[in-house]
Amino acid sequence: MTIAAWKETTEELLAWASLADFTARLYLTEPSTENCSACRKWGELLADILPDENLPELLTRVNPEQADDLRQEFFDLFLVPMSGVYTPPFENAHRYGSMANGLSQIIGELYQAAGFYPETLDIPFYLKQMGRNDHLGLELVFFANLLYSADKASSQSEAERLRDTASQFFQEYPGQWAGSYGRELMEKARSPYFSALGALTVFVSKYAIDDQSWE
Repeated sequence: MTIAAWKETTEELLAWASLADFTARLYLTEPSTENCSACRKWGELLADILPDENLPELLTRVNPEQADDLRQEFFDLFLVPMSGVYTPPFENAHRYGSMANGLSQIIGELYQAAGFYPETLDIPFYLKQMGRNDHLGLELVFFANLLYSADKASSQSEAERLRDTASQFFQEYPGQWAGSYGRELMEKARSPYFSALGALTVFVSKYAIDDQSWE
């Protein structure tokens, strides 16, 4: 691989890491003015890159002034089974219709093997207490961290190993359900914020698999 090709791959890798990381952030933290403003900034950035996609428009429709009103929808969608719109962001629940923890344990072993510990993340304590390693946000953070680590790798061979790990993990886990979950979230969302999150999830899932130029 030439230096120019390596630089291009690295830039693509960091772009995917940043977008996956941002998507994870929206799943793992309650809506805030900061999160809403970041949605708009991402929408403006992606508008130039994806002129034929509706994702940028959805992101720019998010209103930071409505951040406080969005918190209840966050809980209704992700945490309250009796809400009527509950859409559990857990792989086992979405793929197999069960809140069993077996898949979570398997994914947790992958996290530990790679030195990733969800309990150290700056996320609400109630998400840490759940111990659900199959939470979509955690899966996306892990994926992003592997790509960030690849960028910082001391050798090209180490970078390639980390990219391969990221690719394999995405295809075996979030790639199997994130797209359909995002579409379901779009159907149940009441606000532009969660509609945009659903669309963002679909986008990340589709193109992380179809366009692995960073691999």
